[in-house]
Amino acid sequence: MTIRHTAQQGLEAARKYSKTAAAVPHALHMPSHIFTRLGYWDESAATNEKAWQTSESDVKLAGESRTLRDFHSLNYLEYAYLPGSNGANSALTLSTSGNTPRGTFNVQIVGISGVTQHSTTVQLTVN
Repeated sequence: MTIRHTAQQGLEAARKYSKTAAAVPHALHMPSHIFTRLGYWDESAATNEKAWQTSESDVKLAGESRTLRDFHSLNYLEYAYLPGSNGANSALTLSTSGNTPRGTFNVQIVGISGVTQHSTTVQLTVN
């Protein structure tokens, strides 16, 4: 049994869960694991965009440090942008506050979707 076959078995549940997940960043992100394994980049990006936005809102409302945001969903979001139809979105700009280093950084992203390994370097600007 391949990873793709196993992921395919969870696709229906992942799609349902992505529509009903609680407004918790990591819960919103979880269906993207299935979407990513199957190469469903638009669905992966959509769940991670929602997770990242919720994460940003949560820390702002709680008055917490922005370093507590769900960067795991941001990582998956960037990865989903790379091979998908949203190539124009593969450069992200983040606004931060506090002691976050600022500047432009080269970030290497490596991941596996099914049996295919993707690797790329993108520029991330933090201002």
